[in-house]
Amino acid sequence: MESEHATAEAENAVAQAEKAKAEAAMEKARAEKLQTESEKAKAEAEKTKAEADNARAMAEKAKAEADADKLETEKIKAEAEEAKARAAKSQAEAEQAKAEADSVKSQAEKAQAQAEKAQAEADRMKAEAEKVKAQAEQAQAEADKAKEEAAKAAQEKIQALETTQDANQADPNTDPNQPN
Repeated sequence: MESEHATAEAENAVAQAEKAKAEAAMEKARAEKLQTESEKAKAEAEKTKAEADNARAMAEKAKAEADADKLETEKIKAEAEEAKARAAKSQAEAEQAKAEADSVKSQAEKAQAQAEKAQAEADRMKAEAEKVKAQAEQAQAEADKAKEEAAKAAQEKIQALETTQDANQADPNTDPNQPN
């Protein structure tokens, strides 16, 4: 009875370990999805930064060309400064987006590490449950063997008593109260 209970507990532990492993796999999938999204955000941030750098280069070129004519220069210089300000703002936004992407990537890596840790724990639980199940099965086998040996011993005892009774009936002079 105890071995059957232990087997049931072991099977339940195996089921729980499988469930924990499945949940860990889902956590890992979510972490990988988050990491993919962070990589995409990082790529977009790099693109914005490149555009900002390009705008800044164009502004510098416009500023150089403005030196040819002073009036035109002042006008173009103002435009260039405005473009430079926009470029600086775009670059700041790009760096902020990149920082956010790095933060998201860090969180994704942390989540993935936790998912892998949970999966390792689930594997350990499953191994432990299988060990308990094996012990329960061994105990069951030993109990069955002991039961079989007890039944065999009881059968031999019954046969020995029957043999003694047969011998007493065969010899009418034998007093059942007297030792043989």
